[in-house]
Amino acid sequence: MTNIEPGLIALILITSMLIAASAQIIASHKYTEHFESFLPTSRLVSDNIKNYQHAGLLGKTIRTGQIATLLAIPKIFIYRGYAEIEEVKNFPLREKRILLTLWIIHITLFIALMLSHYL
Repeated sequence: MTNIEPGLIALILITSMLIAASAQIIASHKYTEHFESFLPTSRLVSDNIKNYQHAGLLGKTIRTGQIATLLAIPKIFIYRGYAEIEEVKNFPLREKRILLTLWIIHITLFIALMLSHYL
């Protein structure tokens, strides 16, 4: 084992999480409506717009995160009737990559931070 200070590992992970969150916020601020336009009949999108339209930037970030989750694990949302399979399949690849990359980075950094506490 190396003698790396645990606080340094946590600092690196938290800094990475802040950078990823900043990227998510910027993408949410600029492109939430653009992402939602590709899922016009999705019940998830319409319900999220109704619930979070007055929540400002935080609401846009939540809505964008929900779309990323829908694209990451679509079967759950399709099975529950929250999305149409054709809309998910026709979601543009560039936008899908952006959302899924951010989603995977958030999950990975969170798991790394949790594991760093126990290692």
